[in-house]
Amino acid sequence: VFDQETKQWASRSHLYGTSRMACRAPPSAAGMTTVEISNMHGSFSLSAVAFEYQVLATVFAFSPNVGPFGGSSIIRVHGEHLIGAGQLCGFGNADPVSAVEVSSSMIMCESPAHPEGAVVMEVSVSDEGQLFTTSRLMFEYGNPMSLRGV
Repeated sequence: VFDQETKQWASRSHLYGTSRMACRAPPSAAGMTTVEISNMHGSFSLSAVAFEYQVLATVFAFSPNVGPFGGSSIIRVHGEHLIGAGQLCGFGNADPVSAVEVSSSMIMCESPAHPEGAVVMEVSVSDEGQLFTTSRLMFEYGNPMSLRGV
């Protein structure tokens, strides 16, 4: 149960052995609440573990939106609620890369190497990459530019 006062129930839970349980938190506004567990007879735990709902991060734009397939482009990501611990940038199916917080509305990250083509670029904040934004903005990987003459 998330929040004893309002009795918000988690949808499904999974028990892992005798001392671990996982469940999906029900929707709620940002803020602190407590989590309790209940058995099928209605008895509740007494631990009242603190849990914080956070505002979802949103990405509005990033630049540049093209870069070489070898990676190493510094990307400026603009959005809302980008503050947190352990921000990550995800580029297609490449492993997510760490981001540097500039402000609550801007982070910077370096594009990883990725095969040529367009990929979705999303951001994760404060949850070790469990939840990424769903902005669906595209980053284009291509051949590096070179100057052949002047």
